[in-house]
Amino acid sequence: MLETQIYDAEAGTKIFYDKVDQIALIWISIWSTLHNKEKDIVTILAEYGPQNWKTLSDKTQISNKILVKYLHALKNKGIINHTNTIYNIEDHILSSWLKNKKQTQGYYPP
Repeated sequence: MLETQIYDAEAGTKIFYDKVDQIALIWISIWSTLHNKEKDIVTILAEYGPQNWKTLSDKTQISNKILVKYLHALKNKGIINHTNTIYNIEDHILSSWLKNKKQTQGYYPP
């Protein structure tokens, strides 16, 4: 963004999403270390918003024991949070990056 340029909300939003890869660099490196099942959980939360346990279990088709393992790992990494039985993506930059990739490329990052 140019310091002397005045941007409206639409232009500012476009520039943000054009640069989100640079802003989300730390999340991109963390994303590459996640297990595919962890990525499945996060992409479900990105796609559908906050979810309860049953919905995550149904959508991922992961056994309860394995789901607990991955949810715990994602919470420890600061990727998701758990409040009042609802799981959600903790970081708005990560969520924005994932949604932008889906919108611009048609799929979530592998």
